[in-house]
Amino acid sequence: MRTCQIFLVTLLLLSPTTSLKSQERSRFIFGFGVGGGTTVITYKGEDYSVPGTVKKYSKTYLKPSISTNFRIGFAPSDRFFICWNSKPNWFAKPLTDEYDEESTLMAGIAGLAITFYPSQTHPKLFINGLFGYSNLGDAFKGTGNHFGTGIGLGIGYELKRYFTAELNMGISTSEKYHSGGDFKNPLQINFTINYLTF
Repeated sequence: MRTCQIFLVTLLLLSPTTSLKSQERSRFIFGFGVGGGTTVITYKGEDYSVPGTVKKYSKTYLKPSISTNFRIGFAPSDRFFICWNSKPNWFAKPLTDEYDEESTLMAGIAGLAITFYPSQTHPKLFINGLFGYSNLGDAFKGTGNHFGTGIGLGIGYELKRYFTAELNMGISTSEKYHSGGDFKNPLQINFTINYLTF
């Protein structure tokens, strides 16, 4: 009888239900990632080189960037979670002048994001969407920041438990004044490797 009881307990401990329970997702979400990307930034200005005339012009720059990805939130289920998510790019300013000594800009989006895992198998593919605000400003001075609307879309892959690779695209309406013109930041693309407690 005792042998039978030991056998039943062993089966219970090794059963798939118990194993899956130990793999349950965390309900508290915290994540941070670092990587690289590209920032599209446009400068729209005025040319006064010809006396008596003003010529408007526009030039677009493609800037290599350092990317970060921060999120904190809550998971109602094992298939999706809701969080506050920030995805900025850090890059060298395309133009500088004697009135603006800051050489690094930060552009990105932040807001309410939802991440969804379509499959229940491991490793898992996931997709995410974000709606919130965008920001374009000096990276380290903390001044001259200008806010707009931000929308983000992304896709990622769970490399192993707590580690993901993620590709994101952010569309924004941020602008920043510079030397009689404006920097406009319509697009950021970034790839990050992330630690995620989900």
